[in-house]
Amino acid sequence: MTSSRESTGRDEFTDRGESADRGESTDPAHDAPMDDAPLDDEVPPDALTRLRAVCLSFPDAYEEPAWTGIRWRIRTRTFAHVYRTDLTRSPSPGARAMTTEAGLSTTLTFRSHGEEFEALTSAGAPFFRMSWGANVVGMRLDDTTEWDEVRELLTESYCVQAPKRLAARMNAEIAHAETAHAETAHAETAHAEIAHAETANAEIRTAPTEA
Repeated sequence: MTSSRESTGRDEFTDRGESADRGESTDPAHDAPMDDAPLDDEVPPDALTRLRAVCLSFPDAYEEPAWTGIRWRIRTRTFAHVYRTDLTRSPSPGARAMTTEAGLSTTLTFRSHGEEFEALTSAGAPFFRMSWGANVVGMRLDDTTEWDEVRELLTESYCVQAPKRLAARMNAEIAHAETAHAETAHAETAHAEIAHAETANAEIRTAPTEA
């Protein structure tokens, strides 16, 4: 009989056979300890709250418990997974290079592609290349994590995994938000320049004149 851990674990990042087609491992257990797997609530609450706010804002995304930790999916495809693991035991050289101290760390995995994937997996801490999967990036989460960057990375991961229609919708929303942000920044700059000019003119008018 297959255990619940095995039956729920083997489909992680195994999306309708695409992993096999790409020559990826179908067993995600390589980068997380299977013995004495930690409880989901051992993932720091602050990290979970931040990740939920990002992942559940994407169209049709949903959350579910994974074989360890929590994952977020679109259809049957996982685009983010957070769990606790001992990086010193990881088969990934990049993961082991980040610490020499045994103990559980909070790890986030997500998808990337192309030049971005190569840049992330070559950058060093907090990123590392997982020992399985053609486009899976691992990231150590800690007190120095830049959450704006995490949002950008998970947005890209969602677009990699989502159906084309949803990915196009997300990209359109991103483009709209960037345009709105640029227009707001332009308006604020113009307002500041006008205020500065008005202040300078007022100072000129009130300056004493020489006799």
